[in-house]
Amino acid sequence: MALAMLRYALILIPLSFACQSSAAPAETYRVRAQVVGLEGTGEAQRVILEHEAIDNFKDREGKADRMPAMKMAFGVAPSVDAAGLTPGSKHDITFDAVWGREPMIRVTSAKRLPDDTALELGEHD
Repeated sequence: MALAMLRYALILIPLSFACQSSAAPAETYRVRAQVVGLEGTGEAQRVILEHEAIDNFKDREGKADRMPAMKMAFGVAPSVDAAGLTPGSKHDITFDAVWGREPMIRVTSAKRLPDDTALELGEHD
């Protein structure tokens, strides 16, 4: 019985390392954005941001590409005080992106910018 358990453990240990190493690494980005609104609460909370273009955003395959300016929902990390993310406020946002995580994109810090900061949002949907 002990030998069978040892064999089982020897199979599971390499599998657990393989699963850990195949997880997509987090990428970190900075972008300036204006808050459009907040939705949800707790872990389900999302901040809707209208952000500037993000150069060198990596897609699922790790290929760097330019993400155009757009409105989109971001998750909010527990360390971020969402009370400061009020509609119309502008921020220098740091966020991480982890493919396969929900939410994939999550704000990890938000530094308030002056209200008169001009953002390059361009035309988008």
